Amino acid sequence: YNTDAKIQGMIRKLTSTTITIAHSLQTVIDSDKVLVVDKGEVKEYGHPWELIQDKKSIFRGMCETSDDFAILQDGAKKAWLSKRLVDTSD
Repeated sequence: YNTDAKIQGMIRKLTSTTITIAHSLQTVIDSDKVLVVDKGEVKEYGHPWELIQDKKSIFRGMCETSDDFAILQDGAKKAWLSKRLVDTSD
């Protein structure tokens, strides 16, 4: 867990384009985009917040089967909101 946390911290500090291959959802939950691949075939692509909102999403299913769904959902939402250019809420 400590090693994974250190790796995640280093990834979040990078300012260039970074491709991360991960088995830990925590590692990618605040990424700009997530690419879900199954058996060598692209299944989904989008921002984690967009994917986690889709009840039919493979990515959401993976998040739901983890013990951290609420944490992952919160992390995806925070990342989505922090990268918006304009606040469109009322």
